[in-house]
Amino acid sequence: MNMDHLKVYSITLDQLFNGTIEGLEGSQKILIPEYQRSYVWTQKQIVQLLSDLQASQKDCSSDKPLYYLGSIIIHQTNDGLQIIDGQQRITTMLLLQQFLNTNITTVHYSNPLSIHQIKSNYEFLKALFDGDYFDYIDLVDVKESLQFQNINITLVITKSEDLAYTFFETQNTGGVRLSGSDIIKAHHLRAVDNRKIVAYQAKRWEENQKHVEDIIGYLGKLRYWDNRYWRQYPGYRMPAEKKNTVINEFCIDTEKTDQDISYHYQISEKRNGNIYTSTLSRFKQVRQPLHDGNNTLDYINDYLKLYTELFIDQNNHSIQEDFYTFYKDVVHGKDGTIFLKDLFEACVIAYVSKFGYERLYETSLWMYRTIFSLRITLDRNVREDSVFKLVKDTHLIDTILDIYTPEDLIKRLKKDRFKFNKNYTESSHSKSKHIETLKSYFGYFKQASDYQENYDFDKQFVLLIKEKLR
Repeated sequence: MNMDHLKVYSITLDQLFNGTIEGLEGSQKILIPEYQRSYVWTQKQIVQLLSDLQASQKDCSSDKPLYYLGSIIIHQTNDGLQIIDGQQRITTMLLLQQFLNTNITTVHYSNPLSIHQIKSNYEFLKALFDGDYFDYIDLVDVKESLQFQNINITLVITKSEDLAYTFFETQNTGGVRLSGSDIIKAHHLRAVDNRKIVAYQAKRWEENQKHVEDIIGYLGKLRYWDNRYWRQYPGYRMPAEKKNTVINEFCIDTEKTDQDISYHYQISEKRNGNIYTSTLSRFKQVRQPLHDGNNTLDYINDYLKLYTELFIDQNNHSIQEDFYTFYKDVVHGKDGTIFLKDLFEACVIAYVSKFGYERLYETSLWMYRTIFSLRITLDRNVREDSVFKLVKDTHLIDTILDIYTPEDLIKRLKKDRFKFNKNYTESSHSKSKHIETLKSYFGYFKQASDYQENYDFDKQFVLLIKEKLR
């Protein structure tokens, strides 16, 4: 890192907001770059900031230092000062400025989530300063003595976008570290030249922001769980490793070109001497090579939309209602099945990436039987490593992605046989509760304690699936 590209200023917040930083040439307009994360501070962080400001105000000593708001990382461009790190604090202080008898600094926000949170926090502050919150009544007077010329910040400025981006990746502000998805989004938006496309891609991403981490995790697993060159995907107890894994897969290891190449599954049929080609699924191949910019953004956004249609909104009329009902009633993640639920969702995404929605409900029942077999073949707990082992031993993901037709996949899944484990079958245990869930959807199942250590349970399950599909 070349520190010669850095300039450091110790200034007041008043100087930043009024654009009066001495010795800094060029526009001092405050800007929020497109690739920045949303403004996410809630009432909790605002109350903490107000409490800190209040404590500082109570110090009446003549030599008391200015209140220190921390460092702000800036990328200086011809248009102004882009905030790379410090948006949460600066935006909150801009909100506070609305309640002071002072000049109002204008900053443009385009992120819908940021706009929503700004409006919400403004209403909260208005009610707080009006005395409507009894719990925070002692904070009402903070604004009366709040002066931005008494608030100090350290401004770290660079004209190098790469250096600014390095800070963006590594800074930890307000105790909330940037997530893997934040960094992936920023990386690929920076690779898009057209500002309108940047805004479009950012909007698509933000529309389902709270599910981005989920789909990136699933896509990462589907790419890692390739038995031809198996890579171990970090478990839920390894958040730092998971973050590094998705950053490597979707940022560092992507092709550094602006090519936008996609791969789809197709079939060709010869009729009357002519060859007719059709695409099996509109989705890109889940393991395709990825390129920086639009290519990866489209890839993730398309699967993000699929994830919400399958498991969240459940409003796509192309998807059988039977699938939605089955998922809602049976694949709930309760009774020790949360890791199995995650694998089921990953497998459904893999299936749709290959075959679209064709025979989705039917195939999902047979995939469920294979995946949730761990609930009845293991002693007690279904741990995450047990799920990883199932995928590796059965080549389940490879089978879904490599097989030619839904019919062939169903035939393959039907061949599996699962032996019931009699341990921990009392009504209070998860195994028994799981069978009660199956009973409520499929019909007749005996009590868990009535099954023997053989294949009778599985045989009955097969018959009930066939009955459900008639």
